[in-house]
Amino acid sequence: MNIGKRRGFTLTELMIALSVSVMVIFAIISVYLQGYSMLRKGTVQTWAQHQANFAVEQIVDIIRPARNINLYSAYGANPVIANGYGNYVRAYGYGYTAGVYRSGSTLYYIPDTTADNKNTSTDDVVLASNIMQNSPFILSNFNLNVSISIYDPQEPNTILIDLQTSVKPRNL
Repeated sequence: MNIGKRRGFTLTELMIALSVSVMVIFAIISVYLQGYSMLRKGTVQTWAQHQANFAVEQIVDIIRPARNINLYSAYGANPVIANGYGNYVRAYGYGYTAGVYRSGSTLYYIPDTTADNKNTSTDDVVLASNIMQNSPFILSNFNLNVSISIYDPQEPNTILIDLQTSVKPRNL
């Protein structure tokens, strides 16, 4: 074939060029999607770790200086004292009464339980959301064991953080 008279590409050449271009584009998109997925997982993991740490810090801040702590099965107008396991802990300190409770998949902090509206959670501070349904508090010999498991909101079967700690009041 004379190169000077050539006017275009053959069908085979076009098919090969198109195939190579498609493979390169798919490789670039695959790398991008993988990077985005890793970024999302890292961001969600960091968010969950921050929430768990914040919740534990708040719980420690109300339990450590307390003179007495009570554990209840649930939060409400007439809470029932729990026998070991519960979803609501109330701390009585010098000049304060504070509490932390789990309702559904959210962990709440009550800065002043005497002034709290027990019929709504709108006046309570959200410590963490997407909490697993297991009971977060266990009280044994005035030692409060806290378990906070946070799941991924887009993948509810994936636990992001499983944090457990133990807190004992200094004044008991």
